[in-house]
Amino acid sequence: MITQAVKLMTQLMKETMNRIKDIILFTGVIVAIILAVMANSQNNDIAFFDYNRVYNECNLKIELENDLKTVSSSRQSELDSLQMELSFFSDKISKRTSSEEETMKFEELRNRYLGLKQRYEEENLRLKENYFTQIRQSINEQSKDFAKEIDVDYFFAAVGDGSLMYADDVEDMTAELILFVNSNN
Repeated sequence: MITQAVKLMTQLMKETMNRIKDIILFTGVIVAIILAVMANSQNNDIAFFDYNRVYNECNLKIELENDLKTVSSSRQSELDSLQMELSFFSDKISKRTSSEEETMKFEELRNRYLGLKQRYEEENLRLKENYFTQIRQSINEQSKDFAKEIDVDYFFAAVGDGSLMYADDVEDMTAELILFVNSNN
């Protein structure tokens, strides 16, 4: 059962990493297309922002991280309580002072513990992915609104993946976007 949980967690992690790679690749292609269009046009207003900084300083991220910690902590407390109870029965069983009923209770508790642990790990991972998606969508939507508000033709996100290798600090709108994103959450 534990090896199944490990295999499932490994599979979920691989799927998540593949999704992230796809998103980064897609972003790189879009940026390349935009750069090609820009090379053929003139007199366009261009600005950029540091995506990672906006993401890390976004109030929504902080709120959702706190929510995830609360949920995870609550689940861990429940697992810790079950583990203490299991430890009690385990001591009795190892000292051969347990009744058959206590041994059966131990097996039931152990199965419940393992099932809950696996379920909570899967749910925590799904919740984390869901929160990541919410934050990303919020930043994307608000960056579009912000670009319209500051009247730029092109608004790039410097993600650190090589799609925007250099930009003059004069065009860096990161701090302003952080204020905009946080004021709209």
